[in-house]
Amino acid sequence: MRTLTSVMALALGLAGSSFVSLSSQAADLPVVEGKVVAIEAKTDNLTIAHDAIPNLDVGPTTMVFKAASSSMIQKIKMGEKVRFSAVRMNGQLTITSLMSVDALLSGESCE
Repeated sequence: MRTLTSVMALALGLAGSSFVSLSSQAADLPVVEGKVVAIEAKTDNLTIAHDAIPNLDVGPTTMVFKAASSSMIQKIKMGEKVRFSAVRMNGQLTITSLMSVDALLSGESCE
């Protein structure tokens, strides 16, 4: 019983440290520049021609991304230059932060 308790404590400790690692990785995502090519508001999808995305191991190309929330894309317009971060979430490329370059230059807050 004592061994089982030690193993469980070790497993819980590893799970906890893994969780902290994932949280700190989210804060360290690269910010990538791109241009919005298409917006599909019904599905919260954006097509973006973008620079390389190192954390996804993707070179410069044009891809479809899912916005993490509908509110992210409400102020974005087709043809607009943006800065964004993205991850692969549940098998889907998902934008976790998105900011218009014009808004950034004018001092608006980032989503």
